[in-house]
Amino acid sequence: MIFDINYIILIQVLNFTVMIKKALSFTIIFLFTLIYSCEQIEELRTWDLNTEAAKDFEVFITEEDPLAIDETFTISLDDPDVQENINKIDEWKVNKVTYQIWTYTGPPEGDVMLSGTLELGPVDVSLSNVNLNQLFMQQTVEELDLTDQELVNLANALRSTKSITGSLVGEVSDKPVYFIIYVKFDLTLRVKA
Repeated sequence: MIFDINYIILIQVLNFTVMIKKALSFTIIFLFTLIYSCEQIEELRTWDLNTEAAKDFEVFITEEDPLAIDETFTISLDDPDVQENINKIDEWKVNKVTYQIWTYTGPPEGDVMLSGTLELGPVDVSLSNVNLNQLFMQQTVEELDLTDQELVNLANALRSTKSITGSLVGEVSDKPVYFIIYVKFDLTLRVKA
């Protein structure tokens, strides 16, 4: 009889141990599922806003003017979606910066070349022998060769001031010349709901 009672107690202890292991396994699976679900819910509460910030500006050099250029401009975040969520933007990313010649009128003898520096807030980019007429005729969109760090610097400047002040400083090879240059930032902004 004593053997039977010990045997029954041993079976009960083993059953209890198996139940604890099952409960522990279930609890661990439940916790991982809960943590993963919370991460998914957090992802649902954030979204990426792909937008752009751009500005066009004119350069006009008459026959009497020197060949030098010194034009200043400001690129602002004008997108209504950006303005609506400006205080909810958690991450700022500049993917690339491009420029395009929208309008061009130059001397009939040939092409006009532009050389100088395009200053964009904390970043300076050298432009060398840019054929304004050719870019205009082919409607070429030129991407600036920026490093990852320069893109981060531009994003940080946008985050702090919500705009970028820039300038084009340099010279053209001939005159009279008139052109409109369009500078565009391609942005991805992470918005927290």
